[in-house]
Amino acid sequence: MIVVPDDYESIQEAIEKADEGDMIFVKKGIYDGPINETLIINKTVSLIGEGSSLLGEETTTLNLHPLLLNKTIYYAPHFPTHALFYDTSLIVESNNVTISGFTIKVPSPGGDIYVMGDGTQITDCLINTEVLWLEGSYSTISETYLNIKNLKVDGSSQTINHSRFFTTQISSSHNNITQNTLDTLFLYDSYNIISGNSFNEMYLEYSNSNIIRNNTCSLMWIGRYNHNCSNNIFAGNILNGGQLWGILMAAGSKNVFCGNYITNYGGSHGGYGVAIGSTHNTAENNTFYHNTFVNNNENVGYNWDLEGLGNFWDNGIEGNYWDDYNGTDANGDGIGDTPYIIDENNQDNFPLMAPIRGFFAGTWEYKDFTVDICSNSVISSFSFDPEEGALIRFNGEGGTGTIGFCRVTVPKDLLDAENNWIVLVDNNPVPFTVNEDEDNTYIYFNYNHSSSKTVEIIGTDAIPESPSWTILPLLITLTLTTIFYKKRLTKKHQATNRTRSY
Repeated sequence: MIVVPDDYESIQEAIEKADEGDMIFVKKGIYDGPINETLIINKTVSLIGEGSSLLGEETTTLNLHPLLLNKTIYYAPHFPTHALFYDTSLIVESNNVTISGFTIKVPSPGGDIYVMGDGTQITDCLINTEVLWLEGSYSTISETYLNIKNLKVDGSSQTINHSRFFTTQISSSHNNITQNTLDTLFLYDSYNIISGNSFNEMYLEYSNSNIIRNNTCSLMWIGRYNHNCSNNIFAGNILNGGQLWGILMAAGSKNVFCGNYITNYGGSHGGYGVAIGSTHNTAENNTFYHNTFVNNNENVGYNWDLEGLGNFWDNGIEGNYWDDYNGTDANGDGIGDTPYIIDENNQDNFPLMAPIRGFFAGTWEYKDFTVDICSNSVISSFSFDPEEGALIRFNGEGGTGTIGFCRVTVPKDLLDAENNWIVLVDNNPVPFTVNEDEDNTYIYFNYNHSSSKTVEIIGTDAIPESPSWTILPLLITLTLTTIFYKKRLTKKHQATNRTRSY
């Protein structure tokens, strides 16, 4: 390990003297990069600053001083403009470089940071630059505040999580963008996972087969500038006002919108929870189900002539919840008896009588299981534990004196009962109806609302009690126990032989 400033006065000198694989530990303080030069990390080293912003500590500060350039920019042919820009401030050339615990400051305009090596780890940093380019692959940015104008992801298989930045442009595939806070996200490629983020706007162009789930935002524009986007999944996102549209599906096909909460698109200029189509392009064969539409000026609308009539507003079994649906549910299955009419060419054939929520039940054999609950109650404290028995438990709460209903969708691979189900509300049996298809059981029941009711659904055949993630620890434990036991036998045998020899 090299210590700055004990071993070398500057970070640049420490990098020059380091061997491959060295750790360079920089004590807390303020350090300058090379004057009028770019700081280059061309060795596989770990650059660790003292202090942690995650723990509320002051971090080590690195001030970079790239060369100021006089650039000629042509905003239009034959009309050059001269402007001053700073050269690149930091380049990571080598693979598997780690940078942690730093506040990195760069002058503007310019002063970009380039990460060209693969497997770079940037954690617990505060970075102030106009553009951070991720050109290598398999890099990770986590727990980092990027006070930058733009994060550009050109390399594939990047992981960016628990960080803050202003704008992100993703022009590569197989990236995982998770639990970040940002203003605007541009997605220009395929096979990415965008999950658990908070942002204002998201734009997709030429983007296919992405998973966009559990994000909070104001606008998702799919097929921006009529650039087709297809086969994407949008699930569990919350879209809450602030724009004219919640979901603007301009151009694309075979996208699935499931379990999204779309609300508060109104105001003096009107508003649309979902807008479909564009003037010269079609948006067709897209499917919407299990979404919740509440308090919108129009739940579905068209700002242009609708082209492409083949969109689906249910999955053939269940549709969406619409707060302006005034149909009835005579058979008590949680689905309206009449379709929800959007226009003469679009309708939800199976409108839900209440919002639907998906509750994560667990992962077994590498498969995630979710239990969907459609209810006019406030549902909380959901649990499923095979070790407790074949039992789903949750609380339902509503206004005293009103009637509550639940329609619970239980995957058969998770819990089954072969027509021997038991439904308890506050330990009392209640009548219920059961419908099923090849994969799921649908259990519907009513109860009297009060401040809180405990609901238990009991089956007979639960998923195996030992989930797949426990197998490896069990094997390790068994292996270690066997090795330890064999060593004891060996030592005992050796002791016996020594005794006999003596």
